[in-house]
Amino acid sequence: MLSLFFFIFSTFFVPSFSSDSSLPDTKCIFNQTEITSKTIKKFPKCSTVYAHIVINSKTDLSVNQLKKAFQNMSTLVGGLRMENSNLSSLSFLTPDKNNEFRLGCQPNGFIIENNSQLTDIGGLQNMRPLMFESLNMCKFRIVNNPKLDLESLCWSYQLIDLVNLTTEGNLKNCGCQGDQINASSLSNYQSCTRFYNGLVLHNITKTTDLSPLSNVQTVLGKLEIRNSNIQNLSFLTNLKYFKVYAESEIIFNLKDNPEMTRLGLSALEEFENFNYETYPFQIGNIENLHPDFCLTEDEFNFFDSFHFINLHAKACEFDEQGLCYFESMDKLPNNCRTIIGNLVIESGDEEHINKLIRVYTLFGTLIIRNTQLVDFSFLPKLTLIISLNDTLPVVQILFNKNLTNPKIGSSVRNIFTRSFYNRVAIIQDNHPNIFNYTNGTCNLFGVIVNEMIMYRRSLNYTGGDCGAPVVLDSYSVEGFRRV
Repeated sequence: MLSLFFFIFSTFFVPSFSSDSSLPDTKCIFNQTEITSKTIKKFPKCSTVYAHIVINSKTDLSVNQLKKAFQNMSTLVGGLRMENSNLSSLSFLTPDKNNEFRLGCQPNGFIIENNSQLTDIGGLQNMRPLMFESLNMCKFRIVNNPKLDLESLCWSYQLIDLVNLTTEGNLKNCGCQGDQINASSLSNYQSCTRFYNGLVLHNITKTTDLSPLSNVQTVLGKLEIRNSNIQNLSFLTNLKYFKVYAESEIIFNLKDNPEMTRLGLSALEEFENFNYETYPFQIGNIENLHPDFCLTEDEFNFFDSFHFINLHAKACEFDEQGLCYFESMDKLPNNCRTIIGNLVIESGDEEHINKLIRVYTLFGTLIIRNTQLVDFSFLPKLTLIISLNDTLPVVQILFNKNLTNPKIGSSVRNIFTRSFYNRVAIIQDNHPNIFNYTNGTCNLFGVIVNEMIMYRRSLNYTGGDCGAPVVLDSYSVEGFRRV
């Protein structure tokens, strides 16, 4: 029976315990559905209490009485809902000797709603997350408290970067809710400089006036624009900061906008993911835009910690310094930093490979075939591969009979392709011990501790050296076109 109780309690009240935690002391569990003068007698006298505290219209206790009942509690695991009460303050949440009150509020959240007399929730300034957690794992909802002025509290240390914060219907709110915008309500956002819960625009036509969004400086949460006739995002003239708490969801999504040709976020300076377990592992999607939609070299670099499920884009606006268009290794200049074109190294090109030692970015595919090379140490600085033609393999390593170490560079951090799930590397007819350095595993970039980077630069390996042989006649280097 006790195990069943713990199952029910952990499912409905308490978030998952971290690996170094044990089950809570039963004396510290409060499982009453609401706080009243009757149920408060059962409230634990523990420093850490496991409960979903509900304070509502049936709560017949004053702030001081609650403060006395909660005086030993400096950590709450399970969440709090205060709704339809007559209380004026949240001061009953008592911080510890370090002036901190710790909160773990999954899955119930922290809800303060419809409290007609509430004027003070300053105690939130002392709130801290549980160890190994973040307050961004909680749903914070502070709505319809007509006497509550949140203006100064919004900029406190704990609330300023809450992504999932909803405040509305209070005397003064925190910023604006970016997930509730539609064409008819846009004019209400003229003074907004900060959006919570992201910025979401759906079904916006080309005649819609988007100038009310020109003052926004910070978006906390995902940026999503879908099914719209917007040509670019230049209406976000002052957007400087894009901040998220990313788990496994898409946080940058441009989809089904058939007239969009450019990104246009000229003021954007900083991207930050508050979830350090998934940084750098952000998911983006750019899909079904105008056929001429393109990203600049700087924009690709801005997204270097993302992996895109779809990246329907071309490349444009390159830094001319160190820019080279590939024709052949013989004609390739020295000191190229960026190469545009499918880089082909073949028999006789071995004498020119030192031209590649400063290459940082490749816009195209990589083909190395029929050479006498034993390794690829001539690509030490290659960091970014952008291969947006999904009819060609990203990499082809073919007929290099002396090749025993095919590791490409030491700092490749991302490979951008049109589809993340259709990115092929063909490895075939090379030295039989080509992958001895990875214990037989097909991997051109080596094994590192950072699993996120390994995932972003992963490829679908095929060919006789990595499995079943493939017919090579269907592949060529044709099809790359300058943008």
